[in-house]
Amino acid sequence: MRNDRERGGEPAYASRLDDRAPTDPRRARGVVFGAIAGIALAADPEWDGHRLSPSSLATPAAVELALGGAVTASVARAGRLSLGDVLARLTPWLPDPRLDGATRGALALTSAGVRAEDAGYHLWRAGYRPPVPAATLLRTLPAALIYAESTAALVAASLDLAALRSYDPFHRLATVVFNALVAAACGAEGPEATLARAGDALGLATRHLVEAADDEDLERVIAASAGIRRDLRGACDGVGATLPVAEDEQGHARELLRAAVGVFCRSRTAAEAYARLPMAGPAAPLAGVLLGARHGEHGLPALWHAAVARDAEPLLASLLG
Repeated sequence: MRNDRERGGEPAYASRLDDRAPTDPRRARGVVFGAIAGIALAADPEWDGHRLSPSSLATPAAVELALGGAVTASVARAGRLSLGDVLARLTPWLPDPRLDGATRGALALTSAGVRAEDAGYHLWRAGYRPPVPAATLLRTLPAALIYAESTAALVAASLDLAALRSYDPFHRLATVVFNALVAAACGAEGPEATLARAGDALGLATRHLVEAADDEDLERVIAASAGIRRDLRGACDGVGATLPVAEDEQGHARELLRAAVGVFCRSRTAAEAYARLPMAGPAAPLAGVLLGARHGEHGLPALWHAAVARDAEPLLASLLG
C-alpha cells in the first residue's frame, strides 16, 4: 500500500523564498539559448545559424520547452513556484492537440482538487502508462534555475512537476538528475562537481520515492535509480556520438541523457563543446541546455546566437520572463 504522507496546502518548496537561487542571468539565458540551438540541430544537423524554420520550433522538444514557460511565468508573478498557478497556466493548452494525454488527465484531476503528485499516481495505478520521451525533461527546466542553490527544494519541485507527465519512477528521477546537472553547471562547476551534485540529488529523490512506494513500485524505483547512477558514472567515458536504437522509450531516454552528459563532460571549452553538438543527434536539445548552463549565452557561436535571438523571440520571452 502506498505510504501517503499528508501535505496540506502548498508543497514544501513553495514557501522557501530564501531557497531561490541568485542564478547569473547570463547563464539562465545561456540555458535557454542552448536548448533552442539544440532543438534546431536535432531537427536539422546541417543548421548553421540560418533562419529557423517553423517546423523546427514545432517539434516535441520545442513544445515541451514552451510548456516550461508556465513555470517561469508563475515565479515571475508570485515570487515563488506555485504549483496551483503553474497548473492554471497549463490549462489553456488543453485544446492544443500537441499536449499529451497524460498531462490532460493529470490537469483534469488537479482541477478537481487532487494534488499533482497524487494525480500522477492515480493515472499510474489506473494503468495509464504511455511512453515518456526524453524531450519531456525540458518542461521542468525552469525549476533548475529557480532552485539552483537548494537541492532539497529542487528535488521536491522536480518530482512534483514530473508527476504531471508521468508517475513513472525513471521519468521522475531522470527529471531530478537533469535539473540538478543544469543547476550545478549554472554555478560554473566543472564536470566532476556537476556529476557529484546530480548524484546527491538522485540519492535524495530516491529516498523520497522509496518512502512513498508500495511493494509493486519499490523494485521499479530501486532499478531506475541504480540504472541512472550507472549512466552518470559512465557518461564521461567513451559515450559515442552515434546512438544505438533503443528497445523502448525508457531505454531511448537513458541513451539521450547519457549522450548529453557525455558531450558536456568531454568538452573543455565552449568552442569544442559546440563543435560536438551537431553530432549529438536527438540528444542535442538536452546537451545544448547543459552547454548553455556551463558556458553562458555568449558561449554559443555568433551565428547561432543571432538566429535564436531573431527567430525564437516569443519562446525566449516566455522562458526568460
